[in-house]
Amino acid sequence: MTIYISAKFISGEVLFSWSYRKLIQTYHVQITRGDSVDPWDTVFRTEYKVKDALLYDSISITVKVLGDSTENMCTFKGTGSYNYLHYD
Repeated sequence: MTIYISAKFISGEVLFSWSYRKLIQTYHVQITRGDSVDPWDTVFRTEYKVKDALLYDSISITVKVLGDSTENMCTFKGTGSYNYLHYD
């Protein structure tokens, strides 16, 4: 199932948020900062905040629903005052 992910840059942080068409309360997320990949984390909400975003060329989030192997990804890239998102 596809999860639609968006990102906002707010005061040096990136806030990823997503929606899913079913009422799901548990998500698995993995954050990649530049070339550094964090371990999978379990969250109980539809958002995830990454601090110190300006330290990295890009920040990606991968979101999965329990029981579904689909990996939904969004990448935030900030270059000066121009920011863009990439979806896989």
